[in-house]
Amino acid sequence: MAISSCSDEALRGGTRRVLQKQWLMAVVILVTAMALRWGYHLYNPRPTGFFNYQGSPLLDGDSYTSKAISIANGYGIPPHGQPAIRPFYSIVLACLYTWTGFSLPAVTALNIVIARRDRKSLLS
Repeated sequence: MAISSCSDEALRGGTRRVLQKQWLMAVVILVTAMALRWGYHLYNPRPTGFFNYQGSPLLDGDSYTSKAISIANGYGIPPHGQPAIRPFYSIVLACLYTWTGFSLPAVTALNIVIARRDRKSLLS
């Protein structure tokens, strides 16, 4: 059974037309990724290692904050718990806590400054 070149060209042309619609491809990729993720969650109701870190979600903000409080109190970076991925952030956060107290607006301003600096360095 040989496929005629006429039907092969029609198939290729139709595929090209579908692939040229970028929004459609984005929706197809998104729906496929969501279906795979939900399938994984339904198949593994108690995942270990991939979604959880020792039975609880991985929260790096809590780790940075606890390390910053320890530094601000003069104890240094504690050796237990999750290791600081970026210890400089904990040190800067400790300085900010020392100067302003535990001020959420000050931490928000610090994160905005860091995000703007990172954005500029990524775009240049």
